[in-house]
Amino acid sequence: MRSAALLSVIVACCAIGSHVHAQAPAPTNSAPNPYTTVEGFFKMPEGRTWGSTSAVEIDRDGRSIWVAERCGANTCLDRTTGQISMLPSILKFDASGKLVASFGQGLLIFPHGIYVDRDGNVWVTDGQDDAPQPAGAPTGAAASRDGPLPGAKRGHQVYKFSPEGKLLMTLGKPGGAAAPDYFYQPDDVLVAPSGEIFVSEGHGGANSRILKFSKDGKFLTSFGSKGSGPSQMDQPHALAMDSRGRLFVGDRNNNRVLIFDQQGKLLDTWPQFSRPSGLYIDKQDMLYVADSESESVSRNHDGWKRGIRVGSVKDGKVLYFIPDPVEKATTTSAAEGVAVDAQGNIYGAEVGPRALKKYVRSTKAAATACDRECLRGFISRYLDAMVAHTPGALPLAHNVRFTEDTIDKNLGEGLWKAASKVRPYRLDILDTRHGVAASQVVVEEAGAPVLLMLRLKVVNNAITEVETQVTRNQKEGAIFAIDGLQTPNAAMTAPVAPPNRSSRADAIRLAEYYPAGLEVGSFVSVNAPFAPDAYRFENGRLMAGKGCTLNPPSCEDIKAQSISTHPGLTYRVVAVDEELGITLLRMNFGPADRYGAGNALIVWEAFKVYGGQIHAVEAFMRIMPAAAGSGWDTDVRHPAH
Repeated sequence: MRSAALLSVIVACCAIGSHVHAQAPAPTNSAPNPYTTVEGFFKMPEGRTWGSTSAVEIDRDGRSIWVAERCGANTCLDRTTGQISMLPSILKFDASGKLVASFGQGLLIFPHGIYVDRDGNVWVTDGQDDAPQPAGAPTGAAASRDGPLPGAKRGHQVYKFSPEGKLLMTLGKPGGAAAPDYFYQPDDVLVAPSGEIFVSEGHGGANSRILKFSKDGKFLTSFGSKGSGPSQMDQPHALAMDSRGRLFVGDRNNNRVLIFDQQGKLLDTWPQFSRPSGLYIDKQDMLYVADSESESVSRNHDGWKRGIRVGSVKDGKVLYFIPDPVEKATTTSAAEGVAVDAQGNIYGAEVGPRALKKYVRSTKAAATACDRECLRGFISRYLDAMVAHTPGALPLAHNVRFTEDTIDKNLGEGLWKAASKVRPYRLDILDTRHGVAASQVVVEEAGAPVLLMLRLKVVNNAITEVETQVTRNQKEGAIFAIDGLQTPNAAMTAPVAPPNRSSRADAIRLAEYYPAGLEVGSFVSVNAPFAPDAYRFENGRLMAGKGCTLNPPSCEDIKAQSISTHPGLTYRVVAVDEELGITLLRMNFGPADRYGAGNALIVWEAFKVYGGQIHAVEAFMRIMPAAAGSGWDTDVRHPAH
């Protein structure tokens, strides 16, 4: 489980400590909901049903989803027998919803919070113990307790696992302990970029605090206490951290989000995100807050609707709201835990309904609204902003994602820092059906030429995705023939007459002969449909066709040309420009020692296809680690024969 709205003049004039006592804002129930709910997306093994879960997190790959689930019930402990379920409670699903890994069987009683650190390790909190429950305990007894009951031998701990499930570290005494020891009812865990560990504690008992540990698990300090005062908490149910290193705490029973620095100093208090059961902050500093209790379990927050609220940590404004479809509830309902993948899909972990739901941004009014000139304009605006070093001038979606050479960055980083000029060579590939604007373009970085492969995704007249590949020299690209990239070839930029245009499916099918031939090392054996005058450019060098430079004259016939086998080749379809007859594929040629141990050639290949033939191939390429996925590979393909 994982930032200031405009406050009233009175609050602005007062000290931070007065934020809590300011008049509560009006309920933020009316923000638009641009998301569609996907139920039943995640597939449990046959015979196993979903139990309660409040813990959902995204793997470091940005696509896979981790969940800590309570063994088909709301606990993994059978209190009548004292036995813990042997069902694995920590589950990993791939981007298609398929269960691909699981572990933790027989260990956790009440998995509650989850976090994946920068190394891919999985941290989970266990929020209950196995102590015998006294019969006839007076009402409210649990609320006055600040430690476990006698007889507790397991639970109230925080576990660190490797991605494969090996237990690497355990924090806290088995069975729990009261302050100044730890833990009692640990809610959530977070690992800061420094490696320091934060754990929130207190789930209805007399304790509520944040504990801080060194990266090797040594206790450093704690802050906070139970109450409703400025820096106090009542159920610090969730944790998240923004790009500035601010610690966000979901202070659930006080119906607010508290913002601290990492030393425990209170910076701000935000009530506008309702009653926070779950928090998540993505790489664009968007805050997602799950409310599972307003007007149901909680009766101190009437008027506020349960659901997931989305806003920016930069200004604290609530932009979107996914409401609980259940209007009236008496128990926890809707998401309690929340996480967001690199594509902007939201995942809600539900305790009461015992489910994990996926929410996808609606594209009903999306890509088709942007025609060719609209898409071309987005490329121009992107390049102009990059050279001017003004990413803020771009029309960006709130959850825009940017990668350079497969690495996630903030817009303004990487090539943006020193880009100085756009040269005349620019081949735009415009897919109006899918709202994709791609370009092979030569730019300058501090005066030196650079090959930039650019892909933009445009939705609702805003950029939602930016994928780039940057090649600066021959060492990076294997070939770097800038002199061959003065202006785009007329063969590529000429529109195809409508009678000769291929259907979208045929345009892809024809281009796919190329990776099929590369895999087996022969275009002849797959009968690739090259036109007699077909040619191929790679990073500006003519490698096949009339006038080629790679072992002429044998390279003049692109189909018969001798090529190496590429048994590990994979690819994805990036765009289809139906007017120009260009199909763009991103190909990973697979490991090859000639590029260095563990490296592969990553090639963005543009195919001119029409009349049932491939007429031209032009590529921008770069050497990169073979095993590094692009981060956008939702439809990776293998050649078919």
